[in-house]
Amino acid sequence: MNRKQITSIILLIGAIVYDFIPADLIPDIPVIGWIDDFFVTSSALFNCIQQFSDDGNEILEKVMKWLKWTCFLLAVLIILVFLLLTATIISIFK
Repeated sequence: MNRKQITSIILLIGAIVYDFIPADLIPDIPVIGWIDDFFVTSSALFNCIQQFSDDGNEILEKVMKWLKWTCFLLAVLIILVFLLLTATIISIFK
């Protein structure tokens, strides 16, 4: 195993641990709170698959890279929308 593969495994383990830790970017409210967990874990999983497909299938590597960055960008977008909605709700009821 090379350094990138080991790093991807560590990131995947970290993502799985993040799923079970109560402190999240978005509180664990059913459905809404699970979104960040899903995107963090899926991005780490796609990264791990991409790193292990380096020597093998080039198409799989490209697809995993695209999926990884798509999940990451969607997660950032959803978290920003959630934060904006929260800030709007707080300012309305202030």
